[in-house]
Amino acid sequence: MTDQWIPKDKPELMSAIEHEWNALIQLAESLTDEQMSTPDAGGWSPKDNLAHLAEWMNILMGYHMDKRPAHEVIDVSEDIVKGWVMGKSFCLGLCRL
Repeated sequence: MTDQWIPKDKPELMSAIEHEWNALIQLAESLTDEQMSTPDAGGWSPKDNLAHLAEWMNILMGYHMDKRPAHEVIDVSEDIVKGWVMGKSFCLGLCRL
């Protein structure tokens, strides 16, 4: 098992996030339309993965930043999200940085 990197403060976290987003954007921009639509062995294309990532970012921002209940953020009944772990442990304590 490898050690998990944890930022020492908010500026370090924000810098790491910006670096990773820039790398992802650069990679996505380098793909052709055909590559963007070609599924991997699991059946997901880069386009699918990016759409999934974008939706999860919307969910996390709605829940953690806007303080909206998870079921409201994703527009489902409360029963659907019962048992989901989206509290402080979900964001590894970084949400309060």
